[in-house]
Amino acid sequence: MLAEEHSSTGRSSDELQRAPRRHRWYAAIAFAAALCLAIAYAWTRSPWWDEGVFSDAAISFRNSAHLRSSLLAPNSYLNIPAPDRFTYWQFPGYLVALGVWLRALPVSIYSVRLFSIVWGGVFVASWFVFVRAISRNESLALVVAVLVAFDYSVMAAASDGRMDMMCAALGLAALAFYASWRENDRLWTAVMVGVCGAGCLLSHPMGLVMNAVLLAIVLCDRDGLRARFVAALVVPYVVFGGAWLIYILQDPGLFVAQMKANAGYRVGGVIATVGSMVRDLPDRYVQFYFAPEGGWHRFKALVPLFGLTGLVMLVADSRERRSALVRRLIMMLVVASLGVAALDNRKFPYYLVYVMPVLAALGGVWLYRSLSAGPAVRWLALSLATAFVGANAANVGYYIRRNDFAREYRPMVAEIQKLRKPGAVVMGPSELGYALGFRRPLIDDCYLGRVSGIRAQLYVLHSSCGPMEGSEAAWAWTEQQLRENYREVYRNPAYTVYERKE
Repeated sequence: MLAEEHSSTGRSSDELQRAPRRHRWYAAIAFAAALCLAIAYAWTRSPWWDEGVFSDAAISFRNSAHLRSSLLAPNSYLNIPAPDRFTYWQFPGYLVALGVWLRALPVSIYSVRLFSIVWGGVFVASWFVFVRAISRNESLALVVAVLVAFDYSVMAAASDGRMDMMCAALGLAALAFYASWRENDRLWTAVMVGVCGAGCLLSHPMGLVMNAVLLAIVLCDRDGLRARFVAALVVPYVVFGGAWLIYILQDPGLFVAQMKANAGYRVGGVIATVGSMVRDLPDRYVQFYFAPEGGWHRFKALVPLFGLTGLVMLVADSRERRSALVRRLIMMLVVASLGVAALDNRKFPYYLVYVMPVLAALGGVWLYRSLSAGPAVRWLALSLATAFVGANAANVGYYIRRNDFAREYRPMVAEIQKLRKPGAVVMGPSELGYALGFRRPLIDDCYLGRVSGIRAQLYVLHSSCGPMEGSEAAWAWTEQQLRENYREVYRNPAYTVYERKE
């Protein structure tokens, strides 16, 4: 095994071990297969509320260079005030970037998800660069990048019109640029570390986690840091942060109110945060990967098993345990898992993309090292790696085959188009904007106009609507209105459509 340590100056002292051409071809075929799965997943999963509400703000930026919601009713979702004036309740990075992207492509769920797929490519490429720069081994970097590309959390994030793929990709790109700076000590590389890190931070609160990972890795090499690197790193944070501050100062009171409304049900005190971190393993990972389900979902348990086995085997080997790559991957896993646990008490599965690829990378390092080990270890590693790829592909294939887009979303939209009267108000989740347009008379108001007094001809109920902390009275009023003034006219597993009685 090549030495993997770096000199105190921060530059590599080892010659890069190039991958044979056949390894590159094998990796290219694997990347193409993972890309096809991600695209098919993006084309068949049903649009959902997050995608619609984020696209709404991005389209507003595309049209007017201003972030606001055209569909979201004031004081509806989480009682957020004045979302039609400013979008302060979400970080601006993804919304601005998506708005710029949609100036080049027509507005559709496909173009929004294609944006995430592109960032998925950046994410995988960044893993390759990061591992290659630290290990000085291109074949190892290809193995790790392929396994990361097949991780379900990556394919799910890359096929979803949320900001998680962009945020995670920018975080990994910052790490990749930093590892490259350790090789070449070029100023532009240091600047790109700051650009990617600041962009990650402004895309989503989980950018705090990725920046904590970056900080931990940088501090590992603090003896080799230079003043000009630190200065080049800090400048983009100051510039990006200043731009956001200018936007905030347009209405700082509303910024505080919107942020408080959005964070109120997620962020608690110290005791609540510690309790959330303690429960994170069973409530997030065990629940997602090991909860009893039928069909292809039963194989999900094989996904973490590969990475966990790799982690144990690498730690058990004193030589591997001391290697620069393994030490950094373990640090990334610890910081990322603790950070996600602290920031998300709702245990949302789409935040797995900040943690599980690191576990897949550890499995990939073990797999590569095992190829030169004894037959028993080699057989175990190859079997678990095959099971890992197969389980992830099967999980994605299950949703592709189910095709919720055609099974649930399109029939619901067709029914609305048939029932809708000219100019009549439709109240429903923001993803209806992809079919009805991101404009009035479509209104995203779970509570049927309780605050606005607007009465809808059609009301579309979805899982994004329901009683939440602090909204029990509003939801009880909505249910009463549905019983007394509306009748159910359509239902499928995801949506229920009500029409107002004449």
